[in-house]
Amino acid sequence: LDRIEAGMEREKEAIEHLLEINQYDLIGKKLFKTLAETGTKRDGSGPVYAELFRSNPLLQDENLPHSFIARTKFYHVRSTYAFYCGNYEECYGNVRALCELFESRPEFIANHTISYINILSNLINICCVLFRETEAFLYLDKLRQLPVKAYNDDVERFISVRGSELALFLKMGRFDELRILVPALQEELATLEDQLLPYYHRYFCYHIGWAWFALGNITEALYYINQVLNNRADVREDLYGFAKI
Repeated sequence: LDRIEAGMEREKEAIEHLLEINQYDLIGKKLFKTLAETGTKRDGSGPVYAELFRSNPLLQDENLPHSFIARTKFYHVRSTYAFYCGNYEECYGNVRALCELFESRPEFIANHTISYINILSNLINICCVLFRETEAFLYLDKLRQLPVKAYNDDVERFISVRGSELALFLKMGRFDELRILVPALQEELATLEDQLLPYYHRYFCYHIGWAWFALGNITEALYYINQVLNNRADVREDLYGFAKI
């Protein structure tokens, strides 16, 4: 009888953990859907449900998630929301905590490599925003050193590594690196264009246009910015607005 009760208790705990994970998933999917459609707002404002999101008890205490998986989702959602609201230091702290959580279990990274790659990319991005150049290059080195087999295909590696390099060089004004990177990036983009989702193609066109503008090549800059402006239906609202600027 004791074994039966112990087994039922373990089942109850497992169900509670699954329900907890499901709740974090639901919150995250609502947020990520909004971000995919509208992007970040320059004034830090968000959708109507944002205040409800801010006061959600599931997101207030980092000791609340009981399972490892729930904690990873907790930090992921909190970091994304903080970035969305312009709370960049808070975002940085949550992404760092998420990265440390992953790195505490190398066997988990082995089974969730793409998630780890996304975490490193997000760390590079937030370090760029906060002008933490040395730390950003540390995470870029980690990203570059991951084996090719860590990615599902060349497209995923292109998006993660090249996207991070481009964002970092632009934000930090690394013009010598940009002069080498951008022509190579254009060739790779042309090769992979048919395999890229429209969102990623427009993202790279926007940043290549920005890079050429920074390097003083207005003709090339205009060509790539027009790739964004002439395909309004496939472009996130914030990216379209920045392209017009």
